[in-house]
Amino acid sequence: MKSGNDYFAASVDRATGKVALNKADVEYTDPANGLTTAATQAGQFVKVSADKDGNATAFVTFQGKNYAAKAASLVDTGMQLQQHKVPLRLLIK
Repeated sequence: MKSGNDYFAASVDRATGKVALNKADVEYTDPANGLTTAATQAGQFVKVSADKDGNATAFVTFQGKNYAAKAASLVDTGMQLQQHKVPLRLLIK
């Protein structure tokens, strides 16, 4: 799914045709600013791009930077149409 210049991973309910954007939970720490215990930003939209070889890749934009997400966040959940809960661990420096 495209919005502006960004592409997002989405799933389609095969019974109803309803479309939902795939989401991932982002877990991160920021020791430089005193956040040593992991915090979570839930429900971040998963963006889609291509790597240097043309393969689809998933990532999440967080605090203005892009971070790779697990490939599972690209998967069309089909009839389940559920939010992906793919943990993504970040270390902000």
